[in-house]
Amino acid sequence: MIDSMVSLNPPNTLRTKIPLNNFLSPLAFTSTTRITFRSNNFRNLMIQASTMRKQSEQQPSFGDTLVNNTRKHQVLDVVTTSLSNCLSETNLHLTVPALKSKTRGKVRDIYDSEDYLVLVTTDRQSAFDRVLASIPFKGQ
Repeated sequence: MIDSMVSLNPPNTLRTKIPLNNFLSPLAFTSTTRITFRSNNFRNLMIQASTMRKQSEQQPSFGDTLVNNTRKHQVLDVVTTSLSNCLSETNLHLTVPALKSKTRGKVRDIYDSEDYLVLVTTDRQSAFDRVLASIPFKGQ
């Protein structure tokens, strides 16, 4: 039995910390709070407070942070490199001459030999799936 398996496309995790205040635009740092007390015995009491950062303290907006991020090119390079490791089509019939026909489907390719059918299946991932490490011997 194999102790470890090397994945064709190992998962890469790019970690970066973007300060929380960069997720908000400078306008989001302006806040107004209004508290009103109403009582039968006393007249209405209203407290109002307003705060705003100074112009020199304002942080760039989240959009500016994404566009001007120094790690942008590093992420794009990793994505471009990983695309070459993706298997877009199986051409097993070119490698194994005994396989005669190929039926290509969305998730599986079916090859026909005289005595056997060879099924090649893939796990598709949508943009909403979490990318997890490969599971050794999955489906066997």
